Amino acid sequence: MNMYDCLKSLKGVDFRSAYRKSRDPCEKTRLLALHHLQAGKSPEDVSRAVLYSHNAVRRWLKAFAESGHGALFGNERRARPPKPHLPRRRIGEFRKALEDARRARRRAPTVREVHGILVDRFGCRYSFSGVYGLMRRLDIAWAPPATPSRPGKPDAPASRRGASPSRRRHGAVASSS
Repeated sequence: MNMYDCLKSLKGVDFRSAYRKSRDPCEKTRLLALHHLQAGKSPEDVSRAVLYSHNAVRRWLKAFAESGHGALFGNERRARPPKPHLPRRRIGEFRKALEDARRARRRAPTVREVHGILVDRFGCRYSFSGVYGLMRRLDIAWAPPATPSRPGKPDAPASRRGASPSRRRHGAVASSS
């Protein structure tokens, strides 16, 4: 559909009353732009008036000409769908699942285990930092991740095994007296 046909489709439409009835600020901007186009202003002039690009104004005009008033509703760009989160009504169930895990393991679950519970039982995908935040908000304790023990280096000289790193750097060694 060319620009002339699109502008022709604006004839007889009362954008002023639609503007007054609308509560959506984005829709109001689009209605105002179409009202100015209907009054004979160029898309470039209208784009300067409503602070949008002239391409956006042309898109609104084309959408209105093809689909009518309903095309002005909603966002042009769709937002990312909301991430699934733990609903408030399921917090008690979540606490019970954590308590069951605690009893089964005889210790507080790790964040990795809590993450698994959230994914498997509740269908929620949290990042590990999100799990930490959730546990903090709900005031629930968790076990810190297990760190492997680091035995001393057996190949280090006996005179340097007990020396602190700062003393080793300067050549001093711990005395074995």
